[in-house]
Amino acid sequence: MREVVIVSDYFASDFVGGAELTTEALLDASPFKITRLKAIEANREIVEHHANKFWIFGNYSEFKYSLLPMVASLLDYAVLEYDYKFCIHRSMELHSVKELRECDCHKYFGQDIANFMFHSKAIFWMSEKQRNIYFEKFPYLRETDNEVLSSVFSKEDLAQLRNARNASQSRKGWGYLQNGSWIKGIEETKAYCKENEI
Repeated sequence: MREVVIVSDYFASDFVGGAELTTEALLDASPFKITRLKAIEANREIVEHHANKFWIFGNYSEFKYSLLPMVASLLDYAVLEYDYKFCIHRSMELHSVKELRECDCHKYFGQDIANFMFHSKAIFWMSEKQRNIYFEKFPYLRETDNEVLSSVFSKEDLAQLRNARNASQSRKGWGYLQNGSWIKGIEETKAYCKENEI
């Protein structure tokens, strides 16, 4: 049975986010032997040593991008695309905020990312909208074996969400995280709670 190497910036044991929970649920359901590799720890020797294994790339912003051509030519791999890695900020909205201009990364930086994705055995998207944005910017990705996967959660995670929902029905308010990415709508959530006296 072929072994699998999963590359990610973080795993659920490091950080509990949607991408990490999805990755963990997929790995837990896998019948294959899994090697977890932090993206920042990857180097040429590790890639060569595990070249006979199937690789899966999740969030890999800390991966040495100079290794991508080697990976594309040497490995069998799939991509779990959680965001918009063709953008240097991994988000076109964040790009607009930070750079004060519309994202145009697909014209330069994103070409290497799209080429890497093109050479994969499969690409798994989180939504049709996300996939279509990629297809608009990189039409040749339509030729790849790709599927909209969406987020995936384990039975345990779903049970925890169900229990939290059921327990909250007797409460008069909701809580929200005070820290987190602005892209998750934290400021809008605060404003909504304040406006609605929650």
